[in-house]
Order: sequence, then C-alpha cells, then structure tokens
Amino acid sequence: MVGMSENNLLDASSRVALAGLLHDLGKFAERARIQVDRDRLDSQVSQYCPFRRQGGYHTHKHAAYTALAWDVIEPMLPEVTGEDVFPFAAWNTPEVDDSLVNAASRHHKPETFLQWIVATADRVASGFEREKFEAYNQSEDKTREGRTHYTARLLTLFEQIDPDSEKTAPRVGDLAWGYPLKPLSVKALFPAKASDVEPDRNDRGQAEYATLWRDFLEALERIPSSHRANWSLWLDHF
Repeated sequence: MVGMSENNLLDASSRVALAGLLHDLGKFAERARIQVDRDRLDSQVSQYCPFRRQGGYHTHKHAAYTALAWDVIEPMLPEVTGEDVFPFAAWNTPEVDDSLVNAASRHHKPETFLQWIVATADRVASGFEREKFEAYNQSEDKTREGRTHYTARLLTLFEQIDPDSEKTAPRVGDLAWGYPLKPLSVKALFPAKASDVEPDRNDRGQAEYATLWRDFLEALERIPSSHRANWSLWLDHF
C-alpha cells in the first residue's frame, strides 16, 4: 500500500465492490437465456461450479453464467483487464487467476484471498453461519412448490406480518402477493396478486427476464463513457 494515493485506494475499493455486486449476475443472465456457446459454457461450469461426487454433477451453474455475462458487459465497464486493476491481477500476469471476473465468479469455489472476500460477502449478506453456508453451497437452487426459478417472483414480507394474530407465520406456499419483475420504480414497489405477476410457464418467465436484461444493457450504455475513467463516479451511476 506504500505510495498509493487516496484515489488509488478508492478505485481499488470500487473494483472490489463491483465484484461483489455482480457475483450473482449469472442468475440474471441464465434466466434471461442469453446466447452462449455450449463448449464454452461447459468449460466455465467446470471452472466455477461446485462438483458433487455423489451423483456426479455440478451445482450452482449460475456462477458459470456470471463469467459469461461478464464478457457481454465488459466493454461498458471501466477498465477491468488492463495493467492498473489493483487489487486484482492484470490479464497478462502469472496471477491472472486473481482477476476481477474470477473473484466475482468463484464465489462457490473460492481459493484466493480476493475470491474469499466476495464469497464471504455473499455469505454475510445471506445471514449464513459457516455450517449453514457449507450446506447451502452443496445444495441446488430451490424455489417454492409449483414455481421454478424462471417463474417465481419476489414475495412481500408485509403479508406475513399480523401483530393481532397469535398464529404462526403462513407457509410460503400460502402467500398470495408478490412483486412484478420490473425495474425499480414507485409503481413496482407495490405488490400485486401473485397470480398476476408470476408467469404460468417457463418460457413466459424467461421472456420477462430477457426484457429486463435488454433494459439492463441499455442502461449500462447510457452511463457516459467519459465516466469510465473515474471508478467511484461510474460506480455511483451503476
């Protein structure tokens, strides 16, 4: 750290923050069914996804999609592969495994210190103790009965709160309200009947995610390109 200016440290912190913010970008991209090369996907799955010896398959494939989606958005990001990407490794160095994209994508198979920072942030944000996180890390993504990860929508906590009732909280399957899959806005803050916001078929759910993905890319492009030279300013836009 000797000789590093305050701006250098702010840039470094911004890069770590971006890795944390984008670690689950693959969930978004996979649900939007972005176009990917099958061989490349298989390669990324073996690199970033935990392997279950009992059963012989990989879990948490969204981590592979995080790496693939990173390639899509990389031209719209500040410099993430050049020489000055501290604390991450530059692309053409022996420490390339400690690149920014690897830190974001290896949150289920962390090995290096920087990869563990993102994995730990994922764990803390989810409220996991170490033992529970290890169990979660070996399990597959699940959603409530009758819904897939394409068709399930965010539930509202308010339906589960009744200070005048002595009954236990309702089961997730009995909840009737949820949020639409829309960009954050005043209107989207209000829940609606789950039957109105949850598609009844996977392809319809995927189409909603695809629309949101296109909106996401367009919004990224609207961040002034001149601001990519200023990490903290760009991150504020993001």
